[in-house]
Amino acid sequence: MKRVRDTAKSWKRIHHMELALYADTLTQDYDIWRKQRVNSQQISSTNYTVQNPFSAEVPSELEIARHEFEREKVNMLRDISILQEENYQLKIDI
Repeated sequence: MKRVRDTAKSWKRIHHMELALYADTLTQDYDIWRKQRVNSQQISSTNYTVQNPFSAEVPSELEIARHEFEREKVNMLRDISILQEENYQLKIDI
């Protein structure tokens, strides 16, 4: 039992050493990659807003579509309530 415990401890030490070495290289590479990505996103997002001539028109089209959807929704809800009332009346008649 003691031999198994000693083997497990030595394996954990080796594993932790390898993990620590790998984590250091991973962290440095990740930091470099993250800085490059953040910088590229800042540049692309500012250029996109400047270069997009239709950015002001898109919300108005979305608003129109939303209003049409709301109108159709109200009409359908009204039709559903009428049909439910007719259904109720028919059940009473039967």
